[in-house]
Amino acid sequence: MLKREGEAVKKGEPIARSKGVFGLFKSTMMSPGDGTIEGISSVTGQVVLREAPIPVAVDAYVRGPSSRRYPKEASSWRRPASSFQGIFGIGGERQGEIKIAMDDPGKEITGAAIDESCRGKILVGGSFLGLDAFPQGDGDGVAGIIVGGFNYQDLKPILGYDLGVAITGGEAINTTLVITEGFGRISMASGPSSS
Repeated sequence: MLKREGEAVKKGEPIARSKGVFGLFKSTMMSPGDGTIEGISSVTGQVVLREAPIPVAVDAYVRGPSSRRYPKEASSWRRPASSFQGIFGIGGERQGEIKIAMDDPGKEITGAAIDESCRGKILVGGSFLGLDAFPQGDGDGVAGIIVGGFNYQDLKPILGYDLGVAITGGEAINTTLVITEGFGRISMASGPSSS
């Protein structure tokens, strides 16, 4: 090895060289890219090269000043929060203020529960959302709905095609739908409250 663990290397720079046979037939291993030697195995001879980190911007989804900053890394906030775990969903990532659509997790969300006050909101609650209540067109501006259950057969009229077995999330619809329990009429589970 011409380089040690933790050393930075540039693409094309020699990192290892064999001794050859009687000083002849030497071979040199060049670095395939810029980075840092992360590890060298004394058993297999494997060399792990870690490329330079790429900064990734992530939305915080909270307003207000952060309670702590980690320069060039992250920030942290202390805010009340809610967590919903979905088992199925269609539509992309959405942002919006949470609005409880149904206080009772066993009640169905009806079209009467979705009005102008829901514009830009994420509606939460209920055991079921029927196709007749699912926002059509621009969805009355409803950003998303989180509900216990939904009828699988109602996906085709919304999407315009049979979904089948697929990775979801990229569907071109205006209102994202997340199902927390499964297909059919199933009350949303209530979990512990925390902030």
